[in-house]
Amino acid sequence: MLNQNFYIALGNFLYSVYYGDLLYKEMSRTDFFGKIKQYFIPKEEEADEFGTNKSFYCIFEIERLADQHADPFRSFHIFEDYFTNHKFEFSQKIKSEISSLLDEILGKKQPNSSLTFVKKFQKL
Repeated sequence: MLNQNFYIALGNFLYSVYYGDLLYKEMSRTDFFGKIKQYFIPKEEEADEFGTNKSFYCIFEIERLADQHADPFRSFHIFEDYFTNHKFEFSQKIKSEISSLLDEILGKKQPNSSLTFVKKFQKL
């Protein structure tokens, strides 16, 4: 369905949402990853050369960024650059799926920051 680089970029965005919008204070990383897995793994049929579902690259990237204590703003800009340079991959369906995942993650809660990465995504 989508390539590995897409999922890495998505991981950058979701890292920004989780750490930049302070969701880590309200939701465990296990629950956060669970929602991502529930949402993208069943939809992705392709695997890499090791048999790993490509959507796992999203989670691998979030873990890598968290281990490095990466800057959420920089991570968002990586996603934004990918989005700008690969608009053909971001069909309305894909944007809608990402928005639905965000709704699922946020539930009825609003992000804590006034400069939320969720709002920045909605403007793309």
